[in-house]
Amino acid sequence: MNVCISIPEGIHRPDKDSIKHVEFNGEDERKYSFAYKKLENTLFFKYLESKESFSLHEQLMAVTFNKSMQEKANNKLCKDILKKGIFCDGKIFHFLGHSSSQLREKTCFMMEGSDEEIQTHLKNFGDFVELSDVNIRAKKIGLLFSPFHYFVEVNEDPREMPDSIDGSRFMSRELAAKIRALMDVNYPEPSALLVHYQGFQGILVLGTEHVNTPLQDQSHESTQLVTVPKEMSRPVSNLACILDYSRPHVNAYLDVKLVMLLAARGVQVEYLRALQTDYYRLLKDVCNDSASKDYFLRLTGRAIEGSRTYEDIEALRREEVRNMVERNRSGTEVARVRILLPKARVVFGVSDPYGELKNGECYFKPTLLDGERGEFEAQKKVFVVRTPCFYPGDIHIFKLCHEKPAYQNLINCLVLPRGHGFENARADLNGNQFIVCWDAKLIPKLKVEPCSYSPTTRERMNDTWDKCLSYFRRSPQKTAKELREELIDHFASFKDDLPSRIDQVYLDLARRDSGLSLTECEQLSRMHYQATNYSVDKEYFQKRLDEFEEIEDREEGGNGSLGELVRYYACRPFQRNREFQVGGPMFEDFKKAASRFFQEAKQNQFLD
Repeated sequence: MNVCISIPEGIHRPDKDSIKHVEFNGEDERKYSFAYKKLENTLFFKYLESKESFSLHEQLMAVTFNKSMQEKANNKLCKDILKKGIFCDGKIFHFLGHSSSQLREKTCFMMEGSDEEIQTHLKNFGDFVELSDVNIRAKKIGLLFSPFHYFVEVNEDPREMPDSIDGSRFMSRELAAKIRALMDVNYPEPSALLVHYQGFQGILVLGTEHVNTPLQDQSHESTQLVTVPKEMSRPVSNLACILDYSRPHVNAYLDVKLVMLLAARGVQVEYLRALQTDYYRLLKDVCNDSASKDYFLRLTGRAIEGSRTYEDIEALRREEVRNMVERNRSGTEVARVRILLPKARVVFGVSDPYGELKNGECYFKPTLLDGERGEFEAQKKVFVVRTPCFYPGDIHIFKLCHEKPAYQNLINCLVLPRGHGFENARADLNGNQFIVCWDAKLIPKLKVEPCSYSPTTRERMNDTWDKCLSYFRRSPQKTAKELREELIDHFASFKDDLPSRIDQVYLDLARRDSGLSLTECEQLSRMHYQATNYSVDKEYFQKRLDEFEEIEDREEGGNGSLGELVRYYACRPFQRNREFQVGGPMFEDFKKAASRFFQEAKQNQFLD
């Protein structure tokens, strides 16, 4: 039988942009809250919207399961409700799907219709049934539910638009201008867009007037993840969904891992401490000192307006301080290291569209205020890094090229040479976003080779063996109901704790007086990459992490046998190389400074 959900009396039915939202708060299906929530734009919902017989407002529902419940009870309740279906407002709703972010939040969509009808809709976007690994299947279906803020209708035939949008990632100035007008922003059209279009997901780069040749050798950067149904009527079939875009003044911050890794690469710890101290001092003074206020607004790229009130500045400071807080395993708020970098930005990275950059070179042209441009143009090098970063060698150093006429229109995006390891390594961890820093005092002095994230020989053999076994163990074709229940089981039992546990083990090891060795950094960095991409045996990784923690306990206890210590240090050949020690006593220094500022901020009511 279905789970019955009643709409409470007195709840006003909002406009057609909202859908029903049910949140289950206990271990009983009768303990729930009901509200309406605004429906975000997604590729799948645009498809449904194109069907005249379908009403998003009436036939969709969002369901959330409160994660504060005991895990086992939460999983059981989730499976029971989603497999039974929900009866509400005279309609029966069945499990539809979720985005990757919703999966972590324990939220999914349900839809009026049978399992067979839902499966038919999804099949229009790709034969997901062929994906035997439910993790991969759920992830690819999840792309259909990834929200976007803007979309444009591209009216040309996609096969005849080399200057607008194509697999080689170029867009015309006309399309860029159209998008700028849509966004209603006061800065130039974006140089790079992250889009969904005709089954393509990837970065589009602003083309120049004199370059019209498609870059066929760049097509590997586009990813054909889903297809667009043939039945979608024009212009919906030519819908370009803007997931993200390049913009000016996106500030970069150092976390505690980057602080340790930069120090391990030879950056002066005293300078890193000075950055932390100066940032905290600025936040203390920003509401009481006009020069500090103007400087803070300048650093963060906000317009200096005489109409800004004291309350406006307080709100900006509150936002900065709130971003310094995280919750530990017990749910307690604790301070985290977060240091503003005045000479750095977070930007999109794109592969060299014209092939003029040599290995080790990059092109970068940020939006800067008066007086900053000359200092920037004098810089010869930048460091570039994705976050989170666990390994010293993953902080890359590039020669900064300023004189590249063909690239002058590419603003607020990082242009990397073709074939650089960034194109293939860890691309799923933080999309195409990079920190680019031109502070000469933060450029690493010591050279360390990047970590390799390619599968090892053993991992390749295991993967091949698993595929062979999967082929010979193929079961008969599953029914639509069985396929939907597989996805429900995956959603209900999903745990995103492995990356966070790897991160915690990394930080725990960094607290030791000896810090982390290169070997430990490399192993944990590879593990985090694999865990983030759901390509691991979780039980095996949990055992590996247990071993790391046992080593930590044994080293802290100092009472291991001589044989144990010999075997332990034999596995750590890099630990004796002190110049590459990551962490150690300096780790606690930065953490304590962050904690002191957080306590002072609470006392002075900098927080909400």
